[in-house]
Amino acid sequence: MTHASSSFPAPTEKRVDSYQIYEPPIGGGANGQVYVAANHGSHVALKLVKRRAAEAERRAVTRYCEELYKVRGASDLGLLPILHYGAYQGQLDYYTMPLADELRGPLTNGFPTDYRPRTLAAHLAEKKRATIDEVIRIADELLVGLGQLHRKELVHCDIKPENVVCWQGKWCLGDFGLLQERTAATSTAIGTDGYIAPEGTGDYGGDVFALAITLMKVAVSGSRLATGNIIANVSKPGETLPFDDPRSEALREALVKAADRNQDRRLQLPEFHARIARLRRRQTVRLLVDPDRFGDLADVMRSHGFTDVEIEYVQ
Repeated sequence: MTHASSSFPAPTEKRVDSYQIYEPPIGGGANGQVYVAANHGSHVALKLVKRRAAEAERRAVTRYCEELYKVRGASDLGLLPILHYGAYQGQLDYYTMPLADELRGPLTNGFPTDYRPRTLAAHLAEKKRATIDEVIRIADELLVGLGQLHRKELVHCDIKPENVVCWQGKWCLGDFGLLQERTAATSTAIGTDGYIAPEGTGDYGGDVFALAITLMKVAVSGSRLATGNIIANVSKPGETLPFDDPRSEALREALVKAADRNQDRRLQLPEFHARIARLRRRQTVRLLVDPDRFGDLADVMRSHGFTDVEIEYVQ
């Protein structure tokens, strides 16, 4: 096996089925490593994980593949698709996903030799400070994805900045190595320290807690609140987020309530998402058109995803 002389992934002789593996890995942890892989000229992210004994986890990934990523072929699901799931040499499982956008922008001209995936963690390290509109946008897109999972009775169990990726310009939940069916899940401490709810990660509330912590980190990045216990810092009475914006307190309150350590007081996902949605800026589009001829334009625009556009007809 050959290795690249730099820290950027480069092709090697290692193969997983028909996929040529690039080294070094671009991500991973205790449960597996994520590599760039090539198959017939196309590049994907391939996660190689140890064979899991729990059949429930295998069923969860299978359900994800069958019921979620085929719904639409775009990132408006808020979830990174699993393109293929398979077994390798009897001891390992693997699955492939689209490559995240490159840290410097979307992948438009094939695979770059200095590729760096735009995870939320890498994005924050590069940008240092987020705007309130960026926090709200990231929250909204991830809450859409989490809602998709929960509607299928699936629990992510490992939401954190490293497992959030930008794909096709939108933020998506990724890395489904700990995905579980909610009906088969138990209250366990699987996941990542600092993002695990007191009651564990086996139910919907654990995902909401982890997402709230993730979004808190986005909101306070580059500020004094990012040092130490972020929940305690943000929850402190009289504390404010580092934004000069009238929506700041409502955002802080939503994050604090969604990260409540008492699961009975914690916001459930629909209310959390509703609070975030109310913070989005509305846009007024002035159209110098005849409303008798273009009266259905608002419906057309909304059908194409412009849900927050308010149209004013001017004759």
